[in-house]
Amino acid sequence: MKNIALKKKGFTLVEILIVISILSVVVILGLGSYSIVQKKIRLDVAANTLQSIIGEARDKSRSGYFVEKSSICYGFRVKSGEGMDLIKTKFDRLQEVNKCSVIESDITIVPTESLQSDLIIKKVEKFTEPVTEQVTVFFTPPYGTPELSGLRSDREALIKITVGYANSENPLDARTVVFNALIGNAYVQKVNENQNE
Repeated sequence: MKNIALKKKGFTLVEILIVISILSVVVILGLGSYSIVQKKIRLDVAANTLQSIIGEARDKSRSGYFVEKSSICYGFRVKSGEGMDLIKTKFDRLQEVNKCSVIESDITIVPTESLQSDLIIKKVEKFTEPVTEQVTVFFTPPYGTPELSGLRSDREALIKITVGYANSENPLDARTVVFNALIGNAYVQKVNENQNE
C-alpha cells in the first residue's frame, strides 16, 4: 500500500497577522466615523429640544393653563453662552394691553429637558446683528401671542438662536433655530442654509 501523506490544513502565522492588521484598520476607521456621526446627532437633538421648548411654551399659553383662578404666561429665556429655560409668570388681564409680568420674583423656571453639559447657546441674533443681553419671550393667553422683553419686535422679527459645542468654533458644529417673534413659530434651520449666509 501506498502511504498517502495527509496535508494539515490551517493558516500560517503570516496570514493571521495580515487578517488582524486589516481588521484593526477597518475598526479604527469605523470608530472615527462613529464619533463624527454621534456629534452631529447630538447637535440635531439639541436644536430639536430648543424648538420643542418654544413650541411647548406657546401651546401651554394657548391651552389656557390656570393657577389659583388666574391665567399663566409661558415663555422661554435665552442668552449667549448659556442655555435655554422654559419659564412661566403671572398674566395681568386688567391692563389695557394684556401683559405678562416680567418682574423677576414672578418668573419661575419650569423643569424641562435641557441641553447637555458641553452644548451651549453660541449666539443669539436678530436678523444678522448679535444680541448680547438676555432675551425673554412670553406667549400671552389665550392666543399665544409673543411678547418680547429685551428686544422689540419689528414687522419681520426673526430671532436666530444658535446652539453648539462650547469648545468648537467650527460652523458645522452648530445648529440654528429660527424664531418668528410675530407669530411665535420656530423651526430648525438646515445646515446648508447656515453655510449660505
